[in-house]
Amino acid sequence: MTRPLSTSNIATPSPSARRSPLWLTGLFLLLLLVGLGYQLWLARQDTIHSAEKMTRTLTELLAQRVSGDFDRLDALLRFAAGEFSPQRLQSLPPEVHQVQSERLARLNCRF
Repeated sequence: MTRPLSTSNIATPSPSARRSPLWLTGLFLLLLLVGLGYQLWLARQDTIHSAEKMTRTLTELLAQRVSGDFDRLDALLRFAAGEFSPQRLQSLPPEVHQVQSERLARLNCRF
């Protein structure tokens, strides 16, 4: 005949022992979420710093190019102004002065 198994020899875990792994799992998940949030924050800060550095670089490059363009334009205008003497401008026919006055008036209206 078979003997029934006795359940008195099997140790049943206490309720606090059953909650312990659940508590540890919750703590682990919380720490995992905090770590993930921190990594995202670090990535955001790195992206912001990279964008600021790139913006400074592009601004400096643009300033150098614009400055060079203005320097070349200034040199060109100085050269062109050196070609005309006041006596030569006064000796031009009156029609030229009329055209210049009209162009100057249109230029003033645009700006």
